[in-house]
Order: sequence, then structure tokens, then C-alpha cells
Amino acid sequence: MSFSPRVPRSPTLGAPPRRSGLQSRSTQLLVLRFGWVVLVIWFEIGDFFASLSTCHFPDSQLRRRMPGGRKQAVVTPTHLVLLADPHVPHPRLSYPPDSRPLANWLKQRFDELFMRKSWNVVTRLGRIDGVIVVGDMLDWGRGVMSDAEYEDYHALFRSIFQLPPSVPMYFVPGNHDIPLGPNRLFSPHARERYAQHFSPPNAILPVANHSLILLDAIGLVEEDYRRYAAEMQFGEWDGVEGGVIEFVKALGDDPPPAPRILISHIPLARAEAASCGPLREHGRIQKGAGPGYQNLLGSETSRFLLEVLKPSLVFSGDDHDYCELYHPAGVKEVTLKSFSSSAGIRRPGFQLLSLVPPAPAPAGAESYPPQTTHADVPCFLPDQLGVYTRVYSPLALLTFAYLFATNVRAAWNRSSASLWDAKSRVSPNLVAAEQMPPMASVRERPVPLTLPSRKSAQHLAGLGMSVPTPRRANSVQAPGLGPQPTLLPSTPASPTTSPRPSFHNEPGPFAYPYPSDDLELGESQAVSASAAYAGGTSPNLSRRSSYAVMPDYLAPADAAGPGASYLLPLPGSSGGGTGLGLSAPAGGSMRRSLSSASVAVGGGGGGGLGAAPGMLHPNARRVTMPRLLSAHGWQVAARAKDRSVLGLVAERQGWSANLSPAGARAVLRWAWRARNGVVGKSWREALAVAWPAAVVWVLVNALFFIG
Repeated sequence: MSFSPRVPRSPTLGAPPRRSGLQSRSTQLLVLRFGWVVLVIWFEIGDFFASLSTCHFPDSQLRRRMPGGRKQAVVTPTHLVLLADPHVPHPRLSYPPDSRPLANWLKQRFDELFMRKSWNVVTRLGRIDGVIVVGDMLDWGRGVMSDAEYEDYHALFRSIFQLPPSVPMYFVPGNHDIPLGPNRLFSPHARERYAQHFSPPNAILPVANHSLILLDAIGLVEEDYRRYAAEMQFGEWDGVEGGVIEFVKALGDDPPPAPRILISHIPLARAEAASCGPLREHGRIQKGAGPGYQNLLGSETSRFLLEVLKPSLVFSGDDHDYCELYHPAGVKEVTLKSFSSSAGIRRPGFQLLSLVPPAPAPAGAESYPPQTTHADVPCFLPDQLGVYTRVYSPLALLTFAYLFATNVRAAWNRSSASLWDAKSRVSPNLVAAEQMPPMASVRERPVPLTLPSRKSAQHLAGLGMSVPTPRRANSVQAPGLGPQPTLLPSTPASPTTSPRPSFHNEPGPFAYPYPSDDLELGESQAVSASAAYAGGTSPNLSRRSSYAVMPDYLAPADAAGPGASYLLPLPGSSGGGTGLGLSAPAGGSMRRSLSSASVAVGGGGGGGLGAAPGMLHPNARRVTMPRLLSAHGWQVAARAKDRSVLGLVAERQGWSANLSPAGARAVLRWAWRARNGVVGKSWREALAVAWPAAVVWVLVNALFFIG
């Protein structure tokens, strides 16, 4: 036979090709980082501006004409912003005593952050002439605390809702600002503190020839409680001196200029089945009362207010959700949304109000025909809690799932490539599955006749190696050994298997132990091969698969210890090695083509495999090495069978529809071995993607706390 020098392995053989562009891992991580940064900037700032992009003061609804179709002179409307129930939380009193301080601190900062960002956008809507807060400015303003603590609490509210000095802010008391009913948790100084830091409870605010009545609804409910305790009818009750009913009766005796707009923290009474319109998120306003709160004013009290004050519009709060209805007298009442993100609604909101002075009556007319002098429109803020639960959290899970899935796929490809690389190192003539032509084209082409080549023998002879000369059938045999086999030069390697030697005339003790149950030849070929051996000839085995031989069996008998050469002696050499300077690794195994073992069959002297020159070791065993497919090879094979890669793997491994216990254990073992590589790398990449977005989130939101 003939030898050929080892072919240098291609630098890309057994390793996946280098990816570029979007297939590069660094590019993918960069795209994810950029996407998350853009996402954070949009939902932390851009979403607020987008939500209010269609929110404008309703000036266009106030266009009117004089009788006869003549246009009236242009009048600049007065712009008011109405807020309700901001509930600025107290750092200590707004949370249960047994709650965790860190959780309280985070919730406090998130509530403040939402109101700061929202108010920053509101102040950019255009010209604002005044702001009215319809109660519950402070979440625990009625609580027991020192004067200094209340000062700090009030300063926190003012730091959030900042306005230019020229823009006034007016207030209506709510049940969280002053106490409703007796309770040991309510401060007896709460009403006095409210009047000092905000405004008097009952007031009349003239704006654009309109009379805005800021009513103390909490005091009105307390008077109702006293009337119920005295068991008196509403008509018999004269009210408390300096109380709310006395204030309303005074307005009835000396009514302020019309139109009048009533602003009360507690909504007026209504029917149980009254609808709040399509803008409400859930339910209706139901009657109810408890320690420190009441959902609606009494029916008699509400009728009293509508009959005495005769308002053209009513604004209220306390319910936290939007509600719009018309009372029997045709008076429209709007219950404002809460401005807080912790009020139990998805989208907080506020109201914009435009006012124009009523036109004077024409000359000779007692009154001017009905005209529109005020218009309001609701505005809704973004769902900040939904941003974290329905945007950030799902996208974070999808990002990690993508990183984990791609890392699992890369680990699978690397494992397949490493196995192929181990095979290619021992059999350099093997080619990767990606370099093979399609199987269909291979089958269609005729198979050329493989002839022995002497070029490799001549080439090795030039390298100084001794090459055995092929023996003819009538050559002289070695005495006492019987006829010697004729060794032909090895044929070219198959694209999918390693080369095997060609044996001819192998009778007697040199007959190669060829098993009849070889899986590659099949039963019929195995029988014919056995018959050929019996007749003294053997088939050409040049396209057989490779075999693995343990080095303990290959080592010479006189040098079987550690450090012995695991390469067989060359023909005509002596000793236990080949002279190539390679030593056998202790306890390891070597994958060899049988063409290497054929050297021992034709070699002479030197011990060879141990017993007699040219004979295989009696305990030598052969292990058929299966073909190793790469990831692309699995894909090609699955596509040829019109199946998925996982389905093909299950078929090759003999897995059933329900994974067998052995297969399940194998999968679990693989997952456990790969935990550090796949899971750890996925977490590291997830952190690499997350930290730029986290830095941007901190910087963007920190801007609203500065100044």
C-alpha cells in the first residue's frame, strides 16, 4: 500500500464560519441596546407628550354670532386647568406601619415622578390663566403630625405643582385635607392648617365675568350629620353659624353674577342607574359612606344647592374616575379624573376649561338670547403602571428568551462542530457536510472506477520512508507463514468516510476477521464477503468507515508501558515505534483508519503488534465510528425527509412521542452541563443590554427632580 502526507486542516474546517452584519452577535446586542434605549426614552417622555398631543383648550367651541348673523368681536378666552385628587403621599403616614421602608420609598418616588412628569407636560399645553385643584391635594393632610412636618408636606406639594408667579392656584378642600367626622387618627388642627397653607374653605372666584363657587363639601356633609343627630328635616335646619349652609343661603339672598359654576369635592346625588358616559373606565358612582368619606351628597342637600345657586355647570372630584351626566334641571356635572397614578384607574387625567365673558344684551332687550360662554374638555394621561406591566416586563422576557434561544442554538452548533472537528483531525480527508454536493446530484452522476495510484508511494519514498512493495500472487512466501497478502495502494478517500485498505489473497491466519453483522455492508454483502474470504480473496474495502483501536492493544509487547508509541512500526523498521517522535497518551484512545493497521500486516520485524510480524493482536477490537453530521447536515437531512430537525433527531435516537426516561435523562444531563455556558452567557448578555437602558432611565427621570 502507499502513504500520503497529512493534509493541513483548513482553518475553517470544524468551526462555524465568521458571521458579519446582522448575523454578528455583537451587532445583535448593539441593536437590542439601541432599541431598549429608544423604548425607554419614548415611554418615559415621549408617551406623555403623545397622550396630550390632541388635548387643547376648547376655544373653538366658544365662537358665537350676534343676532342677525354678524360676527362678534374676537374675545380672548380665559384658560383654567382643573385637577382633582392628586393625593401627594406622605413619606411616613401614607403607608401601613408594618410595611417595608424600601417598598414605601420606591412607591413614594414613583408617585412623585409620575405627577412631576405629567405636570411638566400640562404646563406646556399653552397659555394658562389659573389652576383649580378640586380637593385631596394631600393624601394625609388630615393626619396627626407636627407643624414642621406639615410645612414639609406642603412644600412637597408645591415642589411638584410649580407655576410662574403670575399664574394663581385655587383650592377646594377634600376629605383627605380636612377630616370628615371624628377619628383619633385625624388632627384637630387640620382645618386650621388647610386655611393657612391653601385657601379659605368657602369662596367665590370671579373669572371672565363668571362666578366660580368653591364649596366646602366636607363641612356640608358634617352639617348633615348634625342635622341627622338632631332628628330635624332639611327645611327646619338653619345651619351652623359660619357654616356651609349659611354661606349658600347668603348667596341665594345676594346672588353673584351669572353664569355660575359650582365646584365641590363630593359629587351631587343622582339616580342609582345613572350612566357616567363612555369615558368612564368602570362602573358607576354608588352611594356609600364610611370613616372619613362619603361618595355622594345627600339628595335634599343636592337639590338645595341646585335650587339656590342655579349653576350652569358643576365640577366635582373624589371618585377618581370620569363621569359626565345631566341633572333634571339640565345642569351638566363633570366628575374629574384623579391626577394620581395610584388612584385605581389606568389613565389619570384632568380638565381644561375655557371661559369668555357673556355678551351684553342688545339695546332695548331685557336679556340676551342663550349663549355659550364656557366649554370644557377632558384630557387623559398615559397608563404609567401599564408601561411597566404590559410593555417593559413582556419585552424584557422576550429579550431574554431570544438571547437564551440563540445561545442554545449556538451551543448545539458548536457541539456538532466540535465532534466533526475531532473526526477531521484524525481523518483529514473527511470533508464537512457543507462542502458536500447534494445527494441527488451524487446519485445521478456515474461512479468512476477507482484505480490504484503509485504517486503517493513515490512521494513518500522521496520523503525517506520505506514503503512495502506489493507482492504478486506467485511471489515467494515467507517460510512457515503461508502465503502473504498482497497490499495495494490505498484508493482515494470517500467524501463521507475514511479510507480502508484493499486486501487480496488473505487465506489462513492472515484472513481479516470480517464480521457477518457489519451494519455498513448489510447481510447479503457480509455473506459474500465471507465466501470471498473462504476462497482466498476479499472485496475491496476502500470505502469502509473508520475504526477505533485502543492504544493498549496497539502498543508493542515489549513497550506497553507509559510513553510507548501508539503508531505502528513502518515496514522494515525495528523497535516499538515508527520513528515519528510521537508517544501514546496514557489511558487515552486513538481513532485510526484501518489503513494504518494494514502496515502491521505487511510489516516485518520489530515486534509489530506483539505476537508475530504482520499479525494483528489477538485481543484487538474494532469499533465502527458513525458519521458525524454538522448543524447544516442535520438541516439538509431533515429537509430531504420533509421533517423538522428535532423530529429527525428523535427518529435517529429512537425517541417516541413521549420521551423515554433514558432520553429525558440525557436531555437533562446536557442541560445541566450547559447551564454555565448557555444560561450564564444569556444572563451576561441580558445585563449588557439592560444597563444602558437603565442608565438612560435614571438620567431622564432624574431631570424632573432637579430644580
